[in-house]
Amino acid sequence: MVDDTITIDEPKRNLPPAITPRVLRQIKIRTRTRPAKQPKPIYSRPYYYLIDSEPDLELLQEQICNDFRNLSSMENDFLVFPSDVFAEAEALKAKFGHAVDRLVQIIQKKVEGRGMEAVKLMMESVERCKVMRLTLTPHYDPRVEEFVV
Repeated sequence: MVDDTITIDEPKRNLPPAITPRVLRQIKIRTRTRPAKQPKPIYSRPYYYLIDSEPDLELLQEQICNDFRNLSSMENDFLVFPSDVFAEAEALKAKFGHAVDRLVQIIQKKVEGRGMEAVKLMMESVERCKVMRLTLTPHYDPRVEEFVV
């Protein structure tokens, strides 16, 4: 007898799982970081001495002096807590820091190109003097022998 049946061999499914515990341990979840919001200033009014053309430093000095007087007068107030003094001091620090930053920006704008101009003027004056400069090529000066001998 002849066997006329057709048999299909199914593939064996002994494959390891696609995601192993080792792979799961290597996965790290990163949280998305949002850009930090700019904090509100601690103080209500900044120092009003700065004008972009010319800052009034005497007015700044007066305002800072008044703020220090107000801070020291808190010692004599009746209903003042240490947290109030700390908050006032932090506001004073923030105002002063902001004023210094603005003053630095104004001064930087004013002196922006002065450094290169000064270097150019020095180079021109040295070239006019015809003084031998130190370079990679040696220069012979006959006057040196007079001093050495």
